[in-house]
Amino acid sequence: MKHRLLVVWPLLAFLLGAGRAVAYVQPAEGEPAAAEAIDLDAFRRIPILVDGRKMPMDSFARNRLLQFSGRRQLDRESAVAWLARTFFAPETMEDVPLFLIEDPEAAQAIGLDPPRRERHTVGAIEAVLPRLEEIVHAAAALDPDDRSRVDNELLRVYLNITEFTELTHAFVFARPVDEFMVESPELRNRLGLDPEATSFSYLDIYRAGAGLRPMVQRISTTPQSEWTPLEEEAFALTLTLYNWSQFYEDLVFRIIPKRAGDDEHWVSPWEVLSGQVSDPELLEALNVLQTLFRAYQQGDQAAFDQAAQVFRQVIHDRLPGDRDLKWIDLEVRKNDLNPFVRARVFYVLAFLFALGALFTRSETEPASRVSTVLRWIACGLCTLALVPHTAGLIMRVLIMGRPPVTNLYGTFVFVAWASALLGLIAERIQRNVMGVLAGAFAGVALLLISGYFAADGDTMGKVVAVLSSNFWLTTHVMVITLGYAGCVLAGLIGHAYLIGACITPRRSSLLDALQRALYGVLGFGWIFTWFGTMLGGVWADQSWGRFWGWDPKENGALLIILWVAILFHARFARMIGPVGMAAGSALGIIFVMLAWLGVNLLGVGLHAYGFTTGLAFALNVYIIIQLLIVAALTPLARRRLARM
Repeated sequence: MKHRLLVVWPLLAFLLGAGRAVAYVQPAEGEPAAAEAIDLDAFRRIPILVDGRKMPMDSFARNRLLQFSGRRQLDRESAVAWLARTFFAPETMEDVPLFLIEDPEAAQAIGLDPPRRERHTVGAIEAVLPRLEEIVHAAAALDPDDRSRVDNELLRVYLNITEFTELTHAFVFARPVDEFMVESPELRNRLGLDPEATSFSYLDIYRAGAGLRPMVQRISTTPQSEWTPLEEEAFALTLTLYNWSQFYEDLVFRIIPKRAGDDEHWVSPWEVLSGQVSDPELLEALNVLQTLFRAYQQGDQAAFDQAAQVFRQVIHDRLPGDRDLKWIDLEVRKNDLNPFVRARVFYVLAFLFALGALFTRSETEPASRVSTVLRWIACGLCTLALVPHTAGLIMRVLIMGRPPVTNLYGTFVFVAWASALLGLIAERIQRNVMGVLAGAFAGVALLLISGYFAADGDTMGKVVAVLSSNFWLTTHVMVITLGYAGCVLAGLIGHAYLIGACITPRRSSLLDALQRALYGVLGFGWIFTWFGTMLGGVWADQSWGRFWGWDPKENGALLIILWVAILFHARFARMIGPVGMAAGSALGIIFVMLAWLGVNLLGVGLHAYGFTTGLAFALNVYIIIQLLIVAALTPLARRRLARM
């Protein structure tokens, strides 16, 4: 008897908190429609809180799909369509090639044998999951420095599988399952359930808790031998309800905001259903989510759209005047526009036309008709590239409520924009195609690099504490990144000078123009880097109580300033010539990259923030290639010019 009470009383206590949900709108009956028939526009605009940032479901889908598969869409299926299937029809995901394993050795270690980097289906991963768990548990027990490359890759894959599994269970409370089968018509009637159905969802039975409570109370005081079949079925149903609440209570897919005064936090459906949060309005929100779930499965577009809009309104009503919610639709439009990809296309075209303009120039007639036309086309394309590029930056500013330089991704996008703009300004002054050539190349190259940092997920997440001031982000960070832009563009012009001296040393007018552009752009970069560093010192004094602390980031900025100052002094003192100035400017990009990225690899200092995974190898490869290029071009350029 005591053992039975230990089981029954927790169930009874659980039921005392259940059954408080109000009316539920039953979707229209009908044959299920294919998931592809559902338009997900209303669904993808639903706000969700992820890692401290409110974003539309569309952005969440893109970020998670990129995290799992390395892509923003699967074949012809959009990210939000993939997410909807994961939520509402997870049984259809078995054969989807979703999980990217980048290391072939890692795949072989768990029993997969791909010939190359490959995406594996959910079913294939499930088949080798015991072996994967065995390796991951052993790797997790090791010190991070002692883990092998394979260990780290499998840990990443396992975390992705775990998160994907949680997503497939996020709406399991709304799914009718055999565990909640009610065969007795009398019990269905007592509980107020659909008399025509036999299988119900967790939420259906949870709402029926008021009907179950009297039977469970009687069971708690009656020997089991005296239970009626109806009471036995009610007890089994209640026990399953209780077990589910315990099993899923830690599933934290937080989608519903809860505010108490000025304190805002978001809760998951299971935090509500397991009794961790008590609020009848939250149960009403779960009813809306169940409507959304059933409408998707039945292919009922009208009911689906209405449920999505109602749930979105629930969020807005619970967070009136919330700043982030105002820009949810703008973020969806930004995702659709994909402005930086469009900008890359125009930069590539501008660069190609600029190359055409350069190679159609002749030594005797540098301003030929064909060259002039191609140059104007290149300038027009570069200007067109700046339109979506600028629009994307403005959208990021509005969505985040911060300047566009909050992380490494943002700085690369901003420096790409500034470099392209500086290139057009230089072109406007000198009209020799080299400005637009360097600007377009910088624009596309830096945007491509930014894509590397975007692969880690959300690029508009909450900023780290060291960057929490909008004023100093706008002054210090933007100013110093403008300095980076000037130094990078000057380095590209230096490359152009060295290449021009090697290929066409007779074009003295072109080389002279490149020299003048180099001095101007490098001077711009030096001034802004110096001024930005001084502003950073003032910020450090206000935040940390010291102007200068020899932090790695501070040392990196100082290194750029000193290197450029040495170049100018050496040039004015005639210690180096034009070739040396060009080579020094090209090498200056290395110092910029070390200050920009390298200090993050150290993992120390107050400025150690941003993405660093896999960065060391790429940075080292770049430095080696840059040194080889300068070492090869510099002596050749000197010899070719000496013969003239």
